Amino acid sequence: MSRAIIFGVIGIFLLMIGVQAVKYSTVTDVVVTVTEKERIVESSGKHTTSKYLVFTENEVFENVDDMIPFFKFNSSDIQGKLHVGETYKLTVWGWRINFLSWYRNILNVQPYDSDTSESLSHS
Repeated sequence: MSRAIIFGVIGIFLLMIGVQAVKYSTVTDVVVTVTEKERIVESSGKHTTSKYLVFTENEVFENVDDMIPFFKFNSSDIQGKLHVGETYKLTVWGWRINFLSWYRNILNVQPYDSDTSESLSHS
């Protein structure tokens, strides 16, 4: 095997590890009140995909299954737990980049009671 191929494989491997490390570094908890939620379905030929959006007072979040790196396969369950007008502690990852239509993805949801829960940053 040539050196170029070996270095290429090592470079790709390191890049993949770096991307996953960055994803983990963005995980945070936020407290939000849900103002609206919806399901977006996109279809092109035989391929159909869907994702959930959760609207809050300050930010829109995405709720999609995510195999790498979090092995999240419960987006429908999470969406079913969310109710408009209720406040939740969300564990999220990623960045909100408006011009790319990127949203932070919800990993976990817990009901939030400000009288009994610890203080978290509000998003």
